[in-house]
Amino acid sequence: MTNDPFVAQHLARLLYIKLGDWNQASDVINSAIVQLPDNSYLWDTHGRIYQKQLSAEYARYKDGVKRLTLDRVTEVVDLALKGIEMFQKGQSVSELEKTANDVGYYGELHIICTLMDCLACCGTFQEETKADLKKFLLNENFIPTDFDFLKNVKGRDYIWILKDLKPRVDTVLKRLEDEKLQLKLDVKYVQSPTGSLVKLMERLVNYFGEDPSQLPQNLSENDQCSFRRRQIFRLAGGNNMNSIFEQRWKDNGEKVLKQIRDIIKINILSAVVSAHDYLIAISINLALTSINPKCCGEIKFDEMLEWSRKLYETRQSLIIDTKMNPIYLEPYLFMTMFNWPRENTSPIFVPSEVHVAVCQWKEEFYTKYPRLKTEGKPHHKKEKTLFFLANGSGMESIYTSTKDDLPRENDSDFWQQEHTKTTLQRFEGILERPGTSVNYHFGAITLNILYLHHCLLWIVLCGKRRCIS
Repeated sequence: MTNDPFVAQHLARLLYIKLGDWNQASDVINSAIVQLPDNSYLWDTHGRIYQKQLSAEYARYKDGVKRLTLDRVTEVVDLALKGIEMFQKGQSVSELEKTANDVGYYGELHIICTLMDCLACCGTFQEETKADLKKFLLNENFIPTDFDFLKNVKGRDYIWILKDLKPRVDTVLKRLEDEKLQLKLDVKYVQSPTGSLVKLMERLVNYFGEDPSQLPQNLSENDQCSFRRRQIFRLAGGNNMNSIFEQRWKDNGEKVLKQIRDIIKINILSAVVSAHDYLIAISINLALTSINPKCCGEIKFDEMLEWSRKLYETRQSLIIDTKMNPIYLEPYLFMTMFNWPRENTSPIFVPSEVHVAVCQWKEEFYTKYPRLKTEGKPHHKKEKTLFFLANGSGMESIYTSTKDDLPRENDSDFWQQEHTKTTLQRFEGILERPGTSVNYHFGAITLNILYLHHCLLWIVLCGKRRCIS
């Protein structure tokens, strides 16, 4: 056994990739982890060993070499859970490393997909539509009689562990999508193969999404709303803002967005509407206005204003995975964007409340991305912004960038364009020393806006751009 942890890592890869010697590979990578327990790449390699072993098992079930009998289900779930544990340890360690490493999140999604593929081979669930497997995963009250033995496996309830996979998938996807939307970093930072998330989503929607054209009868109102959210998950490839905005660049994007809008409207009118519903509804309307300006006339600004208020006031209920404790920045974005004090709109919140939200926004941002508080602006960051406050009334007072006009911070051409000058609204403000904040005066109120490098919304003050988050 080598004393060099990285040599051990390469040896472990050779053992599991080329030779399929899972036990020896685990022993070797464990020896490396003992020496460097705070290296996320070593934990990821350990997770990949279980992933590769599980994939090999699936290949045998798929090809008919082996049958996934009930007595083997426990072994399959065990393998997946061990791999998930390794990937999650790598995720935790990565948060403390100087350079971000997202491979553990991709690894977790990958092994979950492989676990689902394996379970689909079990005689209990063998049908082309995977309907019974989805029902087991997504319906908390449905447990196949054959699976009763999973309620207690060495003191662990595998039934509820499997049923908790969907909220975990949602949380991991949000993490990865937020990296793309909030940080807008290049592939050197988000270390994953090109298109890997797209390929994973194609698999995930088969197990955790619902047919958009069907709604089962006899569901409670709460279950109906949950079902519709899973329909949106299938249509958009996620239930987050970035997955919705990504639809804009697809050939049938507008059609899909309008289909999602029709679905989420029913949830918005429900007595059990959730904060997630408001987040999706606002995101959908903003995405539509950016690809079809005619939609501005169809969307009621007062309605969006009210949804932003409800989202902001119920933002704590957005947390779906207490273990990962995700932070949602969208409530602060939308609250600020729709309630920024200005003459051409009538906000719900008073300026002092907006100022509090902006301060909280900054705090939550750095809580979510702590390394950015100390490292400042990365050299490889792509400065692009989605939203601007604009001239005009109603929805025309919000300008959402399109794929062709996403501006960069130092893109002088963009700021000199006549379209930019006439569309974006400018506000009077005073830049405070040492140039990290701006005082914006509105009536008797002064808002001190701190500059952040990572922004989704820009306020244009006195012709000089100063972003607020």
